[in-house]
Amino acid sequence: MRPPSRSSNLDIAWQYPLQVIQHQGGYVSLVASDVTDPPSQSLAVFASEESALCFMQEFNILGVPRSLRNDREFAWLLESLRDPVNQVAYEPEPSGTDINPRWAASIGELLTEHLTPDNSPWNYPAFVLAVETGFASIKFPDDLGEPKVAIALFTNREKAERCIEESQEGTLCELKTSDDAKRFLTAISDVIDAVAIDPTMEEGHLGTKHCFLLDTLLKKYFS
Repeated sequence: MRPPSRSSNLDIAWQYPLQVIQHQGGYVSLVASDVTDPPSQSLAVFASEESALCFMQEFNILGVPRSLRNDREFAWLLESLRDPVNQVAYEPEPSGTDINPRWAASIGELLTEHLTPDNSPWNYPAFVLAVETGFASIKFPDDLGEPKVAIALFTNREKAERCIEESQEGTLCELKTSDDAKRFLTAISDVIDAVAIDPTMEEGHLGTKHCFLLDTLLKKYFS
């Protein structure tokens, strides 16, 4: 979950995950009651899967709820929409020609004023494991044979908990946002050379197929 969106308008706030409804190759949207040519439409966005399912049942909509887990995913979806879908209706309760959302905003306003997509190569929350010696990590040689250390970072709770179970050590530490990740990685940059993504136990030791050099990661994704 994410805190309410930063907003100059206190009515425009939400927590993740959000839900939209996939339907007939697109997403459920509602025609606004104001007269425009062509009529403008509002993407229906819901606070929970339960709310989306209730809406589908009430209006006999055949579709599938889809989760939006962060600003990045929400922004990607909004940027993919085309006219006449140019607004968002949050928690709509249609009655007659009125959409009756909890709040409504244009896609342009949301993208420019309320969404701050990060460039992280993973979604949040992410997890690291505190161990007796610091944090779970992998030692590896660089091209010159010099010893290097990569901290283990897990992209979801299940993978992190599986590693704890298999290694029989570690305490889960949550990085809730990209700001948390940047602060944490910067703080340990003196002792860590890289980040190992979703490592697994291999013959009693952590191993991974995906690894980022820390300097590259901080400059490319967190600058």
